[in-house]
Amino acid sequence: MSAGKKRRPAVSPIVPDPVEGVEVKFVIPGDPATKRRHRAAVRNGKIHTYSDPKMIAAQRNVSNHYLQERGIGRPGTKGFGVEMHFYVGTKQRRDVDNYVKLVLDGLTGLAWVDDSQVTEISAKVHHRSGNPRTEVHVYPTDDYPDPHGRDCVHCGTEFRIYNSTNSRKYCSKECMVEARMARNVKACEHCGESFYPKPNQKAGLKHCSAECRHAANSVTTPCEGCGVLVTRPKSWVKKAVYCTKDCFNRSKTHCPQGHEYTDENTYVCPQGRRNCRTCRTEASRKRRAATRKSQL
Repeated sequence: MSAGKKRRPAVSPIVPDPVEGVEVKFVIPGDPATKRRHRAAVRNGKIHTYSDPKMIAAQRNVSNHYLQERGIGRPGTKGFGVEMHFYVGTKQRRDVDNYVKLVLDGLTGLAWVDDSQVTEISAKVHHRSGNPRTEVHVYPTDDYPDPHGRDCVHCGTEFRIYNSTNSRKYCSKECMVEARMARNVKACEHCGESFYPKPNQKAGLKHCSAECRHAANSVTTPCEGCGVLVTRPKSWVKKAVYCTKDCFNRSKTHCPQGHEYTDENTYVCPQGRRNCRTCRTEASRKRRAATRKSQL
């Protein structure tokens, strides 16, 4: 989960909850912590936001002390009230709502599913206390409407929704991802296999892999020289296709100057290339003439 985004509460299936109406009192020793804003930093020329590690540790501390008092169980689905007393040992003044927000976020997903279930809040800050601590009292209320069920549009599983999650269509994040992938799935035009284009790929992608794209844009034709089957791009079909460069050279019947490659007029160099003897003789004659001229 990227920093700066609020964690969406987990959605629990509709089953009887044995801990409905539970009342819990617990004490968190130490100076009370407050909820802070997300911080920002520049990395590689881009701005990234993140949460303060000390604030995250304080929020987990609230969750751990709640679990020690109540034990592990499913969060309640009814209304809740919270009474909090913050005994601050320092002289620093802080907003009471920041104290309250940290405690409520620490109990979300443990005491209740969503913050909207908290219908009553009572909070008081006690400054210059000799025993810094946080006293929390969680109790049930009856002024919250029962959550109603909805079927997941992907898997059909029924799940609870609340006022703050009324627009939710899927029972879990996994179902949401699978549904999006199912909408964007395509069939490869070459092999017929289904594939899911990545977000950074083009929308008009037609093949599942580079091999399929190469095979779809290629054609197999016989070599013009020896008849061996050769696979080449479709754009090459309009031209003569040869399996190797040597086969292409052997298919030539005349040199670039128009002299025919006969047994008497053909010279094979050590590298295996054919040369025209008439052209070699003419080049040698011109070279000797240029040498004599330069010596005069």
